Parts: sequence; C-alpha cells; structure tokens
Amino acid sequence: MRPRKSRRSRLFASALTLLGIALSAAANAQANLPGAPPIYGGDPPPAAADGHAEEALPLGNWLVYPGAFVGAALDSNPDHTPSSRPALGLSLAANLAAENGDGVRRTTIYSASIGQFFPGRSEPDHTGDLVATRTGLLEKYDPAEDLRFTAQADFTRQQDVFGNFGVGRNISNLNPAGTGLAPTANPVSYNQFAGTATAQKKFVPAFLIVAGSIVGQRYDEGATISPSGTVYTGIAKAGYWLTPDAYSFLQASLDRRDYGRPLGSSGYRVVVGLGAGGKGLLQGEVYAGYQEERPDTAAIGTGAGAVFGGRGSYRPLPELALDATVDRAIGAVFGNPAPAANAATATETTTFLAQADYRIAPEWTAVTSAGYIFTRYERSSRRDGAWTLGIGATYSVWRSLGLTLNYQHIEVDSNVRQQSFADDAMTVGLSYKY
Repeated sequence: MRPRKSRRSRLFASALTLLGIALSAAANAQANLPGAPPIYGGDPPPAAADGHAEEALPLGNWLVYPGAFVGAALDSNPDHTPSSRPALGLSLAANLAAENGDGVRRTTIYSASIGQFFPGRSEPDHTGDLVATRTGLLEKYDPAEDLRFTAQADFTRQQDVFGNFGVGRNISNLNPAGTGLAPTANPVSYNQFAGTATAQKKFVPAFLIVAGSIVGQRYDEGATISPSGTVYTGIAKAGYWLTPDAYSFLQASLDRRDYGRPLGSSGYRVVVGLGAGGKGLLQGEVYAGYQEERPDTAAIGTGAGAVFGGRGSYRPLPELALDATVDRAIGAVFGNPAPAANAATATETTTFLAQADYRIAPEWTAVTSAGYIFTRYERSSRRDGAWTLGIGATYSVWRSLGLTLNYQHIEVDSNVRQQSFADDAMTVGLSYKY
C-alpha cells in the first residue's frame, strides 16, 4: 500500500507544480478579465438553437421556445438484443425551453422528450416501448459582479447516453459516476434525479468555485445491469486567467457512492487543465489527472488510474455550431463482467460525444452526431466498445413547420458472448418550431 500512496503524492505534487508554473507565467495578466467559468456537466440545452431571441414566444415576462415532432419510426432492433427483430411504429417528441430574468437573476426551464411506440408487440417478446426525457430547472443569481450562485434540479429517464443523445441535442450529463451511461445488450431504463448547487467567486485575475451534487438512479423492475443508488459529490475548483480568453485551473472532488454492498464506494479525483472562455469563438476546457475509488467490499478491487477529458464548443459561423466532449471516469457495474461470472466489478469508461448543427440555407438545417464509449472491466477480460452515428435534416415547408428525416446507427462490440448488438433506427415526419 505504501508505494501506491507515494505515487499519488507525486501526482498531486506534480499537478500543483504545473498550476504554479501557469500562475507565474501570467503574473502580468490584464485586470479586466472575465468571471468564473462554469463547472461543465450541468448546463441545460440552449433555449434557442439559433440564439435569436426574436424567435421566442413571449408569455408575460417569459420567453418560450416550444417545439414538437410527430412521425413514423422504423427500427431494426428496438430492444438492443443480440438477435434483432425489426419493428414499425410511431415517434413523438416534444421540447420546451423558457427563460425569465433580469440582470440579477435568471430562471431557465427546459424539457426534451421522445417516445418510440411499436404496437403489435407484446410482453415478454420485448422490453417495452422507449420513452426518454430530460427535464429540469436552472436558477442563476448574481448579487454582485464578482459573485454568482447557481442551483439546478434535473430529471432524466434513459437506457444509456446514446438513447438520449438525439433527444435533448445536448452532450452534457449530470452523472458524475458514469454508471449506467454505457450501452449494453438487453438494456433496462432508469430514472435519474439530480440536484446541484454552485457558488462562484471572482478574485481578479483568479476565481474559485465550490459545488455539491446529489444524483439518484432508480432502475426499472428487473434490472441486473446495475443496482439503484445515490452518488454524493463535492467539488472545489480554483483557476487563474492567463489572458482575457484563456485560464488554467486545478479541480478536486470527493464522492460517496451508495449503491449498497458490494458496490458502495468512496473516492476522489484531482485534475489540472486549461480553459478557453471570454468572448472568443471557442469555449471549453481540457484536463488530465488521477482518480481513485475504494469499494466497501475489498473483493471488487480498488479502481484507480489516470483520467482525462475535455469539453468545448466552437462557433466559427452564425449558421454553424460544433460541440464535443470526452471524459474518462471510474465507475462500477453489476452484471456479467466475464463468462460464467455474476459479480460486481469496477469499470473504466471513456466517452466521446460530438455534434454539429449547420444551417445550409434558410430553409435547410442539418444535424450530425457521433459517439464512442469504451468500457474496461477491472479483474476481467471483458471489453465493450459502443459507437453511434446519426444524421438528420429538416426542410422548412413554412416558417414554423418542417419535414424532418433522422437516422441513427448504434453498435456494441463485446468480447463476451451474447453482449454484442447492432441497431439502425429511422424516423420521418413533421417538426414544429416556433
């Protein structure tokens, strides 16, 4: 145990040294720098995809951005099983964003939901119709120029991150443990309830952020992928503006994961990184560091190792938006990590998601998305690689009504028998956007 502790100490000392070098290099930074950037992962989908406030529906003091879709769905493997069974059904979607605020406070309500219904199929031939949603409330309060408080409540229902990828058109999530995000064969839907609170303080040219979150997951009856549980996380982030558009930071977090024995664990994570902010075309962060999770049951084994990631958005043109995120995290799973085994194990999950929105012409809009998730199971030879690719296009028949076609491919390649599958899904119908 002594060598491991020494290695962690060296990594932590190296992180502080790198941060110190960055701070020293920026000793003469300008005084009028931006405020504290957010802790990525909790922002809701943007209220308006194009950012034009004039496209909102004014209701009293609120600006409302409604949208809907209705059409036909053709899915080659809606149950995500090793042996596919195509189905034809109905696809319904609704999204809503509403904003209300002034210079001191701002309230945002957001909701994006989709339902896939395939009549004619009955239990136990399938896992049921798919309903996914992300709905929440975000409150920001700025009592002073150098101080901000943020609170957010969020409800998400999904089978995995790919299933919800095309719903909210948003690549962020509020699941710090990463449990339940990776696609698997024969998935079971779960409900996720998340609450976060953040305080940001600006000390020109530095900033400090402290945050806490509670994330609870409740799987539908019959789930064997992972048990229901709650994750408690505390985060502290200190940064320094090197230039008006770039900053360095050190972020540390502690967490407690109450999944019950044998999956309960406690851990920490320390990363250093660089960020781009201000008013530039590029916004985002890249980081690297170390994470460790110690399970309550020693037989599972401690999950520890290097972590890295980043998230960014790029707006080179008014009609083009590019967003991407990558993250490696240590989690846990309960299921079949290896043939002839049925035990809990630690996992290391690397996630990459990217999306591009492009307004080709006033009447044409295209959306493309791609994602890859690689899961490595500790103390097991099992490895899962999951990827998705999607494309969609909308032709505006009238100002608010369009003809929309969407296609998404999902595939999981596992070295464990009966854990691989492929799925192709297509929807076509009418979309509405105020």
